[in-house]
Amino acid sequence: MDKNFFEKSFKLKKDLISSEVKEETILLDVKSGIYFKANNVGTFILRLLNEIQSFEELLKRITNEYDVAEASCKDELEVFLLDLLNKKLVEIS
Repeated sequence: MDKNFFEKSFKLKKDLISSEVKEETILLDVKSGIYFKANNVGTFILRLLNEIQSFEELLKRITNEYDVAEASCKDELEVFLLDLLNKKLVEIS
């Protein structure tokens, strides 16, 4: 893992199709056929990622919205973002 990962900013790629059903979101990259399913917390994060967000800003917004310890949130957010990156659904800067 790049030790500067936590200093990066993230944004959803353009041209993704998303659909919210109940408290879940499905993202689809039509060009690659890759899709991603997110629960209610993931849906909250995906909404934030419509604009460029730093890792720290995402972490702050999630811990303010949900009753979660910062350390566990940081770990889970890292996994979530890495999954999006591996599927090429999010851009990093």
